[in-house]
Amino acid sequence: ALSQSNLFKDLPTECFDFLSMIGKVLKLNPGQVLIAEKTKGTNAYLIVQGEFQVFQNSQKIRQIKQGDFVGEVGLMKTGGLRTATVQSLT
Repeated sequence: ALSQSNLFKDLPTECFDFLSMIGKVLKLNPGQVLIAEKTKGTNAYLIVQGEFQVFQNSQKIRQIKQGDFVGEVGLMKTGGLRTATVQSLT
């Protein structure tokens, strides 16, 4: 999943071992919320497996899957506030 991510795909191969060791694996059931809009966030997530839907103002704006990265906007651009809700489909 790291090598397929647009954010990480250009990193040297030896960096993947380090990144995979510092991350944590979360397992979600269908319908669980990973990120809630307008809440404070301290993490970003790489989707390793499954599909998620993304909502802004209660409207679905897109669907994401393996290799997609979420949560980074809230960490870099909005002072830690989440700009969307991300909910698991599978």
